[in-house]
Amino acid sequence: MSETFDPLGAADPGLIATAIKQRVRNIIRSYNNPSDLLAEPIQNAVDEVDEAARVGAIDRGEIRITIDCSTGKVSVRDNGRGISQLIGGFG
Repeated sequence: MSETFDPLGAADPGLIATAIKQRVRNIIRSYNNPSDLLAEPIQNAVDEVDEAARVGAIDRGEIRITIDCSTGKVSVRDNGRGISQLIGGFG
């Protein structure tokens, strides 16, 4: 019988939030240039659209980049394979 272990399962919510913020800071520091933060998801979208076209899953690739200055959010959407298809679906 296998058991699962969640090290943050009984942790204080404030501790969890602090851990998440630190992890995000570490990820951001791993990039050499601030523009890398935008280039990475765009390159991922290009790769997925190229792969979907290569296997015949789509006829025409599409990538949408939305920059919302009022909220400070950037979104990158594509019609590639998608995360749920890569890891076997959610739910």
